[in-house]
Amino acid sequence: MMVGLFSLVLILFMVSLVLLYQAIAAYSTGKPEQGFAFLVFSLLGLGLSTYVVSLARDRTMMAAHRGTGSVFTLIECLQCGFKSIRAFVKGDYILKQAEACPKCSRQMVITSVYLEERKR
Repeated sequence: MMVGLFSLVLILFMVSLVLLYQAIAAYSTGKPEQGFAFLVFSLLGLGLSTYVVSLARDRTMMAAHRGTGSVFTLIECLQCGFKSIRAFVKGDYILKQAEACPKCSRQMVITSVYLEERKR
């Protein structure tokens, strides 16, 4: 779908450039009415192609930010075996020292970071 849309926008852009060239040629040969018509259609085509590209870009960016699930961090105490799961925080990585264990007060370690997909 996006390839077809991209091809259509590219063709529209190229036709708009040709119309812009025709507008300049018409103005230089003393045909201002014809040049003005070419200029209007050229600017409409360039504006429309720019608008469609920006819409496609915005839609792609929104889809990327929407995501497909939630990221979680598994924290374990290597001493007593206590495990805790919490939401991922930027900067989490495996083997990073985490908060103190609520059971034995030793330092816990991040042992896993995973994505849990949402059900549709």
